[in-house]
Amino acid sequence: MRKGIEKRYGNKDLVAIGGTFVVHTGTITHHFRNFLEEPVPEGSKLRRIKKFYLYDFPAPENAVGTFISTKTELDLYLEHFHMFSHLNKANKGGHYVQDTTPEIVEYEGYFTPGEILHKVDQAPPFTDI
Repeated sequence: MRKGIEKRYGNKDLVAIGGTFVVHTGTITHHFRNFLEEPVPEGSKLRRIKKFYLYDFPAPENAVGTFISTKTELDLYLEHFHMFSHLNKANKGGHYVQDTTPEIVEYEGYFTPGEILHKVDQAPPFTDI
């Protein structure tokens, strides 16, 4: 969807869309920060990239977030979704990266374009992935 609005509007207009989606089937890769700088535990399914862990979670998953059509001087993330699931008391979550089973993944989403953008503070640089 983000690439579709990028193609339609290019870099002349900033279009921001927010919403939620559910992953009904398939597996999703999450990333979450390793604040403690701990190594990956022996036998774990976690993968490590610099200061982040990657982990694949099976559906169902819930997500909420935003995506925009182009980079601007506002320095916003092109897409940013938080994922979570508490099914079977798994209490799992992280940031959406990608689906890893494209042949079976099923999404259901609800989105709307934004009308007003409020940027409160500048985020720190995101250069450590």
